[in-house]
Amino acid sequence: MKRPLLSLLFAAATLPIAAHHEGGAWFEAAAEKNLSARFSVEGALGHRLEDNFSQPSRWDASIGLSYKATPWLKLSGGQIFIRDYNAEEATPKYNNAGQINGYNVDAPFWRNKLRSYFDATLKHKFSKRWSISLRERYQYTHNLSTTAVESKYRSPLANNPGHTGAVYTYNGTDFTKRTEEVENKRSRNRHYLRSRIGVEYDIKGLPLDPYFTYEMTNNLTEKLSVVRHRFTLGTDWKITKKHVLSMGYLYQTGTIDKGVKGHLHVLDIGYKFKF
Repeated sequence: MKRPLLSLLFAAATLPIAAHHEGGAWFEAAAEKNLSARFSVEGALGHRLEDNFSQPSRWDASIGLSYKATPWLKLSGGQIFIRDYNAEEATPKYNNAGQINGYNVDAPFWRNKLRSYFDATLKHKFSKRWSISLRERYQYTHNLSTTAVESKYRSPLANNPGHTGAVYTYNGTDFTKRTEEVENKRSRNRHYLRSRIGVEYDIKGLPLDPYFTYEMTNNLTEKLSVVRHRFTLGTDWKITKKHVLSMGYLYQTGTIDKGVKGHLHVLDIGYKFKF
């Protein structure tokens, strides 16, 4: 059963990618230590591939502390350091007649982020095999300042038929002028509320716990506007009491981290060592 499930998850994440859709893979390795009956600490390292598996888009390291207040309520908090990739971004420029006169193009760049989060998770087991959970997370992210090279393309060749100098092509259009300068990317802060509901099933006689989750992200600085939806279907495979492997398919729609709207199909793989 494990091999067909893994094949299904991989096939889902590698479906033919249509316009505004892209595929990716997210990986995480974590270790969790119980400090007492109520407290535990966890550290993790993560890596992401996006742009149809061709571009490393993120590295991260995290540490967090959890407190089991009751059998059905867990409180958590932590810090995450993120090294984030920003793809090329182009802004068209128009003349007075409404025609494209050029582009401002930001070259790809990496940016560091510092993130803090606080969770409250409710979990209820309503039968021997089924359980349901609700997690509310407040997330604060500070994007550190950095620099990027900006290229400006101006004066389309079609408007200058007598031009005999250098020609610069961008997005299928030839231009007679191009300049480059280093642009400062200022630091900025982001505040989000992430609400996630999930169901989990414990398969009798098998070390597999299939799960389904839905997560909605609200921007707290924009009147709780909904900016993103995530759906995840996967399973936890309890290899031993100390080793757990997670495999899932994640579908994301809405505004992704770089501010671009689209659809993301992800093969989500995680490993956790408990001690």
